[in-house]
Amino acid sequence: MSTALQPQPVMLTACAAEQIETLIQEERADDPLIQSLYLRIAIQGGGCSGFQYQFSLTPDAQPNDHLFEQLDTLEVSPVHVLVDSISYLYLTGATIDYQEDGMGARFIVRNPNASTTCSCGDSFSIED
Repeated sequence: MSTALQPQPVMLTACAAEQIETLIQEERADDPLIQSLYLRIAIQGGGCSGFQYQFSLTPDAQPNDHLFEQLDTLEVSPVHVLVDSISYLYLTGATIDYQEDGMGARFIVRNPNASTTCSCGDSFSIED
């Protein structure tokens, strides 16, 4: 992994950045030995449309990861995001939001590279 920050392929809305920071703080409260945590965003095969998004918190970066950061709403705590090289190609230009509604709370991905999206919003396809 390059230690230099990369061009930002994914934009996080203020709501998404705040929720991610909340999740990171909760993880740190559960395990005080955690020094730093990254949000990993990846695309994997699966779902009803062929691909699905995967979000996880990880303390470790991999050699093929791209690192970028976005400040939270108060511009105090940057959210550090990792995207692997393959997912980076499909996520460039995407925006991630966090919404709470009658269906529950969830992250929403608006990806201009997706040609179709499943009605559940969790899977998508990309034209070749």
